[in-house]
Amino acid sequence: MKLSPRTQSLVISAMLAIALACVCGDRAAAAPRTASANLSVVVGVSITCTIVTSPITFGNYLAGGINATQPLDATGGVTLNCTSIGGSQRVTLGQGSNPAPGSTNNNPLRRVSQGTSHLNYNLYTTAAYTTVWNNNTGIRTTRNFPQTMTVYGRIPAGQNGAAGIYTDAILATITF
Repeated sequence: MKLSPRTQSLVISAMLAIALACVCGDRAAAAPRTASANLSVVVGVSITCTIVTSPITFGNYLAGGINATQPLDATGGVTLNCTSIGGSQRVTLGQGSNPAPGSTNNNPLRRVSQGTSHLNYNLYTTAAYTTVWNNNTGIRTTRNFPQTMTVYGRIPAGQNGAAGIYTDAILATITF
């Protein structure tokens, strides 16, 4: 069957349209499709500090001997170990379990005791024994960890007490 040139042109156009639709349809089916969602990332930073003390052991206070005119000095320590902190930390020392009347967190009047007998003493921030280590301001530190801080203890001269072992307990605290 012989087609007119006009019909031939329409048939060719239709065939091209069908072929093009098939090619484009295949490409549309093969083209990648996407879907998106946000991935949340969450991390917690745990800040911890540990504090360990080493005792202040004064030894013997000789009230009628050398300590009649000279104080008795000794040192102990506070060791800090903190993780992932910046800024400054504050280490305070409490009044103790035997504070003298009038003792405050800012001006502790510490005493070692044996029963009803007491000897006054205090804890200081340096070997100069001029600044009492208290429970308000304490000592600020920004150094690396672990860190050991020396605690300077002094029992003033001229005190009398009954023979025996005198003790006290001080609460050391780090605020971070």
